[in-house]
Amino acid sequence: MKPTLLLLGAGAALLHAPLHAQPPGPPPHDPMAMFDADRDGNISLAELRDGSAKLFRAIDANGDGRVTKDEMRAHHEALMGAHGGGPGGRMGPPPGDHRGPPPPGGPHPPRFEDLDSDHDGAVTLAEFQQHLEQHFAMADANHDGVLSRDELEAAHRAMHPPRP
Repeated sequence: MKPTLLLLGAGAALLHAPLHAQPPGPPPHDPMAMFDADRDGNISLAELRDGSAKLFRAIDANGDGRVTKDEMRAHHEALMGAHGGGPGGRMGPPPGDHRGPPPPGGPHPPRFEDLDSDHDGAVTLAEFQQHLEQHFAMADANHDGVLSRDELEAAHRAMHPPRP
């Protein structure tokens, strides 16, 4: 496997997550569902950190504190299978599994190499959270330290412009 975070799954989760309708059941990449622990309609930085730690542990299949590209891919494929997608299907390729250069003229989903800031072949919790926190800061349009659904949707639209 977003970044996003979520993002990576979630991560990519946070900003790279589809905010459109999903099949029945909990949305696989809805940042509000994943990170808004107190259900107040906003995601605080503390909620992001707590939620990203939980997501990281879910992705880290062998529990060694390091997420490999294979673990990301396996986690993403499990999400796709649970929600009616398939490899490269409706939910697209896993965050960190984007081949080739980013699309011209705008933001792009994170590549594994972007998340693995020390380039040792694995992503640590600190690297994962650093990436999500950078996206949090960019998405926090009014700089109040929390992300509203409107800010998340605006950030999502900016990162995923409609295709012609």
